[in-house]
Amino acid sequence: MWMWMLGFVLSLGFLLFVYWLIFARLAPSNRYWTKVGEGKAKFVKMGGAVTRTLIQKRGYRIQEDGEIVEGVDPDSIWSRWFGGQHWIGLYPIAAVHIYTLQWPEMNARGEIENQEEEFDYVSLREHTYHFRVEDAEDLDELPITVTFAVVLRVINPYRAVFVATNWIRKALDVIEAAARNVVTQNTYRGWLEADEDMSSLVHARICAGVDVDGVIITYKGLRDRWGVEVVSQQVVKVDPAPEHRAATLAAWNADRAGEATIVQAKAEAKKIRIEAKAEVSRIKAVYETTQSFGDLGRLMTILEHLSKETGPGIASVHVVPGLAEILGNLTGKRTSEVTKEEIDLLKEKIDELVDLSSSSSGEA
Repeated sequence: MWMWMLGFVLSLGFLLFVYWLIFARLAPSNRYWTKVGEGKAKFVKMGGAVTRTLIQKRGYRIQEDGEIVEGVDPDSIWSRWFGGQHWIGLYPIAAVHIYTLQWPEMNARGEIENQEEEFDYVSLREHTYHFRVEDAEDLDELPITVTFAVVLRVINPYRAVFVATNWIRKALDVIEAAARNVVTQNTYRGWLEADEDMSSLVHARICAGVDVDGVIITYKGLRDRWGVEVVSQQVVKVDPAPEHRAATLAAWNADRAGEATIVQAKAEAKKIRIEAKAEVSRIKAVYETTQSFGDLGRLMTILEHLSKETGPGIASVHVVPGLAEILGNLTGKRTSEVTKEEIDLLKEKIDELVDLSSSSSGEA
């Protein structure tokens, strides 16, 4: 009995060791075994030639031509029971293909950065990539930059890796060529105000065919030639070149400055009209007051005129007969020594007399 128990324990321990060896050591390093994760495909090579394509995607299978279609893959069902582990063959005769892939990626600051990494698998899921079509000339021959968000999916791993080499770049080149052609159909301002989205025009242009390195490529061509499908594409942003933006901003500032000048000119004109009207009213009032007060009123008018002159020895004093003697008697100075401040003070005193006289007349 104890021999049977010992054999059971040893067998179980051996199985656990083999399981650990495959999962923890061999499969991660692609030696003898490999793990194919859900939604991925791997290529098994022998002597440099691809012998098998392993996929793991629920509800899909791989055809003889390498295209992934809906269906049931018996190998996937079997390997799923073992955590996606596949036997690939004796190492190093059999190995998993490793390749380098480049793709654009938008960082947190909104900048497009080119990424590069080695992979031992091909993702069969949909992935979104951001890229920019820079210096595309619009109808006015001004360069603008168009930012796209593109969703791609690999439907034939073999063609994507071994025919296209870099299927992401191939697909983006087609969209870029179509975008440059479409951008020339309108101006930058026109694109901002257009009813029809640029994305739909780019889509129509690719459907008609785009010349890429002398080859006319359509959406069907992307699928059949390079094994990649464009699920969707969307224009995220349209930006003018920095010099175009500066010119547009300068024009906008000039328009605002012109409007401000017009407003200021209208305000100045209104101010002049108001001041002129007030001056006319003042002159009329002074004239009426002068007429009502006779000689005293005329003296007030003369003093107001003199108060606007500057410097000692007001020249206008000698123009009015008798005014020099009056100022001399009131100030006790020679006419040449009479200052503007003294004339202002004299004018204030006479104004008080006028006001007093006016109030007395009203009471009477």
